Amino acid sequence: MADPETIVREHQHAVYNLARRLTGSADTAGEITQEAFLRLLGMLARGRNPGGTRSYLYRTVLNLCADRWRRLGRETLLDGELPAGVTAQPEWQAAHRELAGDVRRAVSELPLLYRQVVILRYYQELSYEEIARVLGWPLSLVRNRLYRARQRLRDRLDGEGEEARRLAGAMPG
Repeated sequence: MADPETIVREHQHAVYNLARRLTGSADTAGEITQEAFLRLLGMLARGRNPGGTRSYLYRTVLNLCADRWRRLGRETLLDGELPAGVTAQPEWQAAHRELAGDVRRAVSELPLLYRQVVILRYYQELSYEEIARVLGWPLSLVRNRLYRARQRLRDRLDGEGEEARRLAGAMPG
């Protein structure tokens, strides 16, 4: 078992970024990140092995965010970042900032079960297999939820014109 400092150092940035993207709040993301690491380290101190450390931490963050949303009775918007796989595409750069905002809003309005897979795939750049491990879902369900999420995004952006539909369809699968 790696020492706690190494675990935190190796995973802190990615765990915080996931929490930040899900909550839209730096303070809340910090609290959720701390709680996720406390749970992991507590489990390790009791001699229990959660399996993959990254998968366990991501799953814990998703669960903590979902609990918070249920408690608050709402879902928060994503922060101002674009999905990592999309930002590299030239057509998504400065000329399309307004459209990018529409895409972010559309993602933030997805039901949680779709938004989770979109964020894990396009913001955290996880493979389908990694998403399945994090969420504890069969691979076929991950593929199905991503497919349906992209359909919902296309439908939502339909009113934004042909360019929005084209760009939403260009999200890597």
